[in-house]
Order: sequence, then structure tokens, then C-alpha cells
Amino acid sequence: MTREKRIGILGGTFDPIHLGHLDAAQKAIEACALDEIVILPARQPPHRSTQPLASIHHRLAMAVSVSQSHNNFSTSTIESDSPTPSFTSLTLRRIEELGHCRQNIFFITGIDAFLEIKTWHNYPAVIDQSHFIVISRNGQSVLSLRKTFPDLVQRMRKPLETPPTDCSPLSIWLVDGPTRSISSSEIRRKLKIGETIEGLVPSTVESYITNYNLYKD
Repeated sequence: MTREKRIGILGGTFDPIHLGHLDAAQKAIEACALDEIVILPARQPPHRSTQPLASIHHRLAMAVSVSQSHNNFSTSTIESDSPTPSFTSLTLRRIEELGHCRQNIFFITGIDAFLEIKTWHNYPAVIDQSHFIVISRNGQSVLSLRKTFPDLVQRMRKPLETPPTDCSPLSIWLVDGPTRSISSSEIRRKLKIGETIEGLVPSTVESYITNYNLYKD
């Protein structure tokens, strides 16, 4: 009997999308045996006080260039088409309405973002809308979340110890592993002063940025 298709949701501002994002996606694929990664660029990120520098048109196009060059990756316009802030709870509801069972939806996030989970729209209900995969970042172990959120410990699992199955309860999967320490803000800074971003973004993204002269102002 074949199992249901598992999709990983990789949301973000992607201003621009970079290799650190792809590292996180790859770690999630390996840890939870995901079948597809869906990249979701946000038009209006709810937790940012400033607007993205690149338009949603450019950020979406860069994400599409990445998904077209990676097997089993796709880019969705669910958030980029929305005029309202891209709240995770609303996005997950829309994905479920498209016919995906929440047991097979895995929302991918970094530890830095997950540390703010209790400030997210519709918390705590949002953590009952999908699985969550939390990826370590900048050497910060995700296992520290067990002390930070003692009330969520029963949901937290390490996929290497307890691999997810179709019958797994909705869980918070803790994934430690090396990912490149790259930030979109550092990429924008380098571009503004004329430094190279080779090795920080996929080649398709670097070409797109060059072709449209992005992040120079």
C-alpha cells in the first residue's frame, strides 16, 4: 500500500531566495521523506515592519526559476496573490481547501521564526493545521526548543528516532543539521556596494538579479 504524498511548505519573503533556504528544504526532505517542496513567496509578510525591496513580481519570478531547476519543487501564488498579510494559519487553510490532508502537510520554518510562534496569528490553533518542521540555524540547536516551550514538548519529535508515518499525530519535527549561514539582508548589502553574491544564491537567481539590476539602490 502506497502512502499519501507529503508536501513541504517553504514560505518566506525571499528577498531574494538563497541557498540557505534550499539547505533548509533539503534537510526537511531528508528528515521527513517529503515528496514535494512548495515555495510560497509572501506579498506582505505579517512579521516585518518594512516592505520587501524587490516587488512581489520579481520575488515570485526568482522562486519560479529555482523550482524549475529542482526536481519535485514548485512555486505557489497562494500568498503572492493575496492582498492581505500572509498569515500561516490562512495559508494552511487554503492549502487544505485545495485537497491536501493536513496530515500530509509539513510547514518548514527556521528556529528563529519558530521562537516567535506564540505571536503568530491564530496561535495555538495554527499548530493543529499541519506538521511543523523546525530547522536549526547558525549553530542554534532545535533541541533547545524543549526548554523554551515546555508546553509543546509532547508534540516535539526527532525524525531520525521516530520517523513520520501516515498515522503520525500532527507534530513538531526537530531537525538539526548544518545549513549555510546566509541572509537575504547580507545579499542585498553586498549587491548595493557591488560585491559578488556567487555561492550565496542559485545561479538562476544571480542571473535574474543581474538582468533586472535589483538591489542596487
